[in-house]
Amino acid sequence: MSVWAARDHHRFEAAGRPFVYLAPSAAVFALDDPADKVLASLSQAPATSEELVTRLSEHMSGTAVEQTLAELARVQAVGMLAPARAEPQPTGGTRPKVIPLAQFPLSTMVLNVTNQCNLSCTYCYEYGEDKIVDTQNGRKPKFMSEETARQSVDFMLKESRSNPVAHLTFFGGETLLNFPVLRKTIDYARRRAAELGKQVDFSLTTNATLLKPEIIEFLADEQVGVTISIDGPREVQDRFRVFHNGSGSYDVVEPKIRELLARHRSRPIGARVTLTAGGATGTLLRQYQDDLPMLFIVSQADLQVSEGGEDTLAIDVVRAEGYKCARCWRTVDTISSSPDTDGLCERCVAALGGSQAA
Repeated sequence: MSVWAARDHHRFEAAGRPFVYLAPSAAVFALDDPADKVLASLSQAPATSEELVTRLSEHMSGTAVEQTLAELARVQAVGMLAPARAEPQPTGGTRPKVIPLAQFPLSTMVLNVTNQCNLSCTYCYEYGEDKIVDTQNGRKPKFMSEETARQSVDFMLKESRSNPVAHLTFFGGETLLNFPVLRKTIDYARRRAAELGKQVDFSLTTNATLLKPEIIEFLADEQVGVTISIDGPREVQDRFRVFHNGSGSYDVVEPKIRELLARHRSRPIGARVTLTAGGATGTLLRQYQDDLPMLFIVSQADLQVSEGGEDTLAIDVVRAEGYKCARCWRTVDTISSSPDTDGLCERCVAALGGSQAA
């Protein structure tokens, strides 16, 4: 009988809502009430599905428990414990139980295609006391080669095992500094995935300084998810996200972001904000989101505020118009309502070979 247990996580609250930080993936998810209750119960003690239904019978139905378990398992907030193998006990003592390692498919790979960047953000670890720019190779630019990227794709597709969709994220440094390799890697990954009957979902993070029209066209045509690192309006952006000569970057990136938003409509555009002391507040970010309608994702550098302070509201702006797919967790305009694919986005429905009801 399968026993469920909570994985390594940290629950916290922001703007009056519960969130969970998942240590293995460094992901943050908002928790609805059923998910909060199931995760709290499994955090107290592992349980089978039947035991969990009994525990939570006063709060939710058995069907709701099963559905919530499935959702939490998809994002790896919970997992099943591997059964311990029965081993003979040696005479005169006991031996601790050995739980065998469980095989699980790879779902997401992050390719750090370069550690070089054309910005010099004031809070960046690359330029602080613990900087890692000056390595044994000196200041020689370091970019991932096409061959290394191909080998990484082959590894990802092999280790994704039975998963019909693998997720590939490009990261840096400034990712687009190595756009030639990125472009060839996407082409190679699509071709190899098609040979194996799989699909690959692509995404990247960029500071937007290199978003040329031809790059925007490529990202839109290939349906690459884009997250832009930006800290808010001009007065905030130009204080923290500066070029190496100290000049601000807002006037460079703002028109490029508008062009991206106008052309790339197949997927939501994300904005990753690093909150720092003296930086953007929740109110300021909400006002800025009205001007540039992106899905804001908030991280924290050295922010120190009192309980319930204004900046704690900033995380509330991550909510965007749309729906969250129950399988890939992307924010989309529509989701399926068919009984066998309920809550899934069009891409996941297609990957599973189903049809999406209107």
